[in-house]
Amino acid sequence: MTRKILSLFLFSALLLALPQFNDHASAALFGRGNGEKFVEKLSKELTLTKEQKDAFLKSVKMSGEEEKKIREKNEAIMQKMDSEMQKDSPDAGLIAKLIDEMDRNMTQVKILRMKGILELRKSLNTEQAKKFKEFEKKRTENMKKMQKKRADKSRACRPHPMPY
Repeated sequence: MTRKILSLFLFSALLLALPQFNDHASAALFGRGNGEKFVEKLSKELTLTKEQKDAFLKSVKMSGEEEKKIREKNEAIMQKMDSEMQKDSPDAGLIAKLIDEMDRNMTQVKILRMKGILELRKSLNTEQAKKFKEFEKKRTENMKKMQKKRADKSRACRPHPMPY
């Protein structure tokens, strides 16, 4: 029972930590910025028109506001979970429900991001769409490299596997 609760707690901590490691776009979309740097970079890469750039920036800012609300909800859920974990006999069912709720919230974040990207793609001309595909390919490759680097660093810090 204790191992199950510990596993749930570690999983939930991981869920909250993951957004911290995303790139500039995610930082903007998570409400930790206004998205202008990312929009500016993408605008230069794709040679967006002023109208396209303004529309995308507006979309990023709106998504960022929504995602900030979702992040705040997850922080409140995490506080509930921490409070439950402090009890002598934590309710594993309640903790599991809270983790599920955080997961549903993060799914909403992914949906918001997807909608923003689809909205941008609709506004691109053929040449811009081609550049966007290359941009996404490079971004995906960079993210994979960063994830591998973090995993390697994590393994170096924790040479022994978890005892459960």
